[in-house]
Amino acid sequence: MKTRIFLFTTDRDVCETVAKIAQKSKWEGAATNSVREGIGFLREYEWDIAIVDIGHRGSGFAMLDKLETAPDEIPSIVLTEPDAAYYQALAFANGASEVLTTPLYAEQLRGAVTRLSQHGFRA
Repeated sequence: MKTRIFLFTTDRDVCETVAKIAQKSKWEGAATNSVREGIGFLREYEWDIAIVDIGHRGSGFAMLDKLETAPDEIPSIVLTEPDAAYYQALAFANGASEVLTTPLYAEQLRGAVTRLSQHGFRA
């Protein structure tokens, strides 16, 4: 069974990077940069893992909040800048299962997805 990934990002480069990793890893899923559309995806489909890019606009935290109130608890991987320790801590405080920094490397993401797929860990 393929791992179903939901991606929320406003960064085209992050979206393309995750798409390439997902294709090679045989994951399936959807991506959006809209909180409203993301809420629809959360209600309409079952996801194994959500990847949320915090970004600079704060919409990533809005999406992370929606994950907290989703009917099924979805483990989440939050992406943030490497020098954003405050946002990394805030992501964990807001329910992130894992936090990865950009630039994103395939081994990092595959490892996080594997851990969460196997354990379903939710912070």
